[in-house]
Amino acid sequence: MGEINVLFVLGSLGGGGAERVAVNVVKALHGRGFTFSFALMKQEGDYFSEVPAGVRIYDLEKNNGTILPAAIRRIANLSGLIRGIKPDIVFSFLWSSNIRIMLAKFLSRSKARFVVSEHIYIQKDTLRWRDRLGVIITYRFADGIVTASEGAKEGLAKYTGLPPARITTIYYPIDVDGIRKRAEEPLPGEFRGLERPWVVSMGRLTYQKNYPLLLEAFARQRKILKKGTLIIIGRGDAKTELEDLSGKLGVENCVYWAGFQKNPHSIIRNSDLFVLSSHFEGFPNVVLEAMANSVPVIATDCPSGPSEMIDNYKSGILVPVDDAEKMSKAMGEVLGSGELRRSLSIGGYNRARDFSFDRIIPQYKDFMESIAGKKRDTETT
Repeated sequence: MGEINVLFVLGSLGGGGAERVAVNVVKALHGRGFTFSFALMKQEGDYFSEVPAGVRIYDLEKNNGTILPAAIRRIANLSGLIRGIKPDIVFSFLWSSNIRIMLAKFLSRSKARFVVSEHIYIQKDTLRWRDRLGVIITYRFADGIVTASEGAKEGLAKYTGLPPARITTIYYPIDVDGIRKRAEEPLPGEFRGLERPWVVSMGRLTYQKNYPLLLEAFARQRKILKKGTLIIIGRGDAKTELEDLSGKLGVENCVYWAGFQKNPHSIIRNSDLFVLSSHFEGFPNVVLEAMANSVPVIATDCPSGPSEMIDNYKSGILVPVDDAEKMSKAMGEVLGSGELRRSLSIGGYNRARDFSFDRIIPQYKDFMESIAGKKRDTETT
């Protein structure tokens, strides 16, 4: 069997967890039994520089002289691309790309194996009705379905009515040693004057991440400590609203909006505490990255992911969703006890190693080899 030709389809190469997983898998496996290429709905994102040499990136947004609406044009372009490069596997990330590749499957009449992957916990109110319908109808025609956590698998099976046996869970792989090496790079100068202790969070400024909860919990804790800075790494449309809320809570001068950071690891490594405040997730990669940096972590016990990473008070602390009082109390416990910080740092680091490249990448390799093998078996019969 020659190299397996895999086309990864994403919205962009933006700074999210799913995009990070795609790039990590390509970096680990390209040229090692696999040939990868990317097809992007938008030619944008922060991970372009990390794509290995020789990996083609195709633009699904190009016009080609048509007057089709952008959404339809991307599906048409994807169908044409699949017919042209004839991949063995078309593997998409996130529900919007998942729906599009399944439509392209029918349009292209390709013999490729089509794999959809879900990276959040889908529930009744997560998607608009037409997107919900698209997920429910198209996913059942996929040749493979991957979720980022057991919780996401359970949610997807419940949401779509698909048998759980049809869904494979593969956790996010993280480059523990690479993360720790990047964390040794000098701390950007803009952070050096910020008051200690540092509480850090990272993610898009969206409803999902529930930053109002984090701001309220931090404001409560700062009234007790009388010192400290909340550093929020990420961009998003909710920034103005969140800045207004920080003003109402009286902490506008204690919150540092760091925006996108090309290397957030040196910032996280130098922090005293990392906090995830989300309403829902799939498998929050950033929690593992903080743990890999030996930083104590507090996370909401949201669906899904945190409870599959964290053994409570051993490798981190879980708090209820939307409970500012308990989150603030947990912050106080960690910031007020050097012994607890050390214990959580060691436990978190050891747990992060369970998701290292050498443990997770082989699962992606085996899954794709199995899917491609089914395709080639079909072609020879």
